[in-house]
Amino acid sequence: MSLQETRQWRPLLHYAPARNWMNDPNGPILIDGVYHLFYQHNPVEPVMGYISWGHATSRDLLHWEEQPIALPSTPQEQIYSGTVIYDRDNRSSLGTDENSPLLALYTSVFRDMPGEQEDGTQAVLVAVSLDRGATWTRYVHNPVLTLDPVSRNFRDPALCWYEEGGYWVLTAVEAEQQVVKLFRSTDFLHWEFLSDFRPSGYHTPDMLWEVPVLARLPIEGEAGASGWVMIVSVNPGGLTGGSGTFYYVGDFDGTIFTPAEQSTATDDPWQYRWMD
Repeated sequence: MSLQETRQWRPLLHYAPARNWMNDPNGPILIDGVYHLFYQHNPVEPVMGYISWGHATSRDLLHWEEQPIALPSTPQEQIYSGTVIYDRDNRSSLGTDENSPLLALYTSVFRDMPGEQEDGTQAVLVAVSLDRGATWTRYVHNPVLTLDPVSRNFRDPALCWYEEGGYWVLTAVEAEQQVVKLFRSTDFLHWEFLSDFRPSGYHTPDMLWEVPVLARLPIEGEAGASGWVMIVSVNPGGLTGGSGTFYYVGDFDGTIFTPAEQSTATDDPWQYRWMD
């Protein structure tokens, strides 16, 4: 069925692909006046599987045009959550002096790769676009970040810039251990471990921590002042029993994120700061 034929079942203000399954948005970015949205997508069936990155573009965040699949799954690799960054200064050396690349840092789940990756291993990989997101090429030396020993629950890279140190900080999760791991890099390809973030407080045995984001934000009413926020999604464990997203306000010194309020151990989710 066409988009027009299914319009009565589609949201007015939110993007949905023409057909099949979709999930988390990934790597939204504005380049040359065009908003790019990447998202978890099964291009084959209306159920979870063949996990790939779909792609859509818009000039007003209201009207979207679906684009070809950005990162398709393969028999050996499914493409899960991540982010997109504009490597303006070509720090990765994957672009040219005249054409800075877009980089996608994403989670791959490997399978059927004996001798290379254990089946089910999750790692961070890089893909490169030299045409403003229209097409993508996987980096030849992937993966760029794995754990030692390898993990089946290491995922969801997000990036922020640490101005004082002149490097990028990557946050990812060890989901079952309910810990955010922080790394740094100047070229997006070689990563150095910084620290773990797992404060005492709200943890339950079956909870997964996912899609962490470390962000520097301006402080309202204080000109020129800023603070740091660590955002963590959980599932289950939200206020309604399913998924949810809570956050910590604190300080980041380039290595360690320290929350301003030290939470006490409790299984009461109402004692934490939640996002809508």
